[in-house]
Amino acid sequence: MIGIKYCGGCNPRYNRENLVAELKTALPDTHFVFGEEALKANILIVVSGCASACPTIDENPNQRVLWIREQREVQDMIRWLEKMTKKS
Repeated sequence: MIGIKYCGGCNPRYNRENLVAELKTALPDTHFVFGEEALKANILIVVSGCASACPTIDENPNQRVLWIREQREVQDMIRWLEKMTKKS
C-alpha cells in the first residue's frame, strides 16, 4: 500500500492528478490510498506541484516519505517503486 498526499495546489507547474494516474498505470498491482489512510501507509508519496515542496508531513518513523516536485521525476519514482514492491 502506497499513500499519496497532494500539496494545496497554489502554484502547480504540472498536472498532479495526471502524474498519479501515470503511477497507477505503471504499477497496476499496487494499492494506492489517499487522505487519512495515506498517512498510515508504509510509503507516502507527497506530490508537490512545484519545487517549493511546502506540504507539512507529521513524522512517522515507520513511514518512508518520498517527494515528487516535477513531472520529470515520475519515471525515477516508478523504477524505485517497482524495485520496492518486488522486495515485499
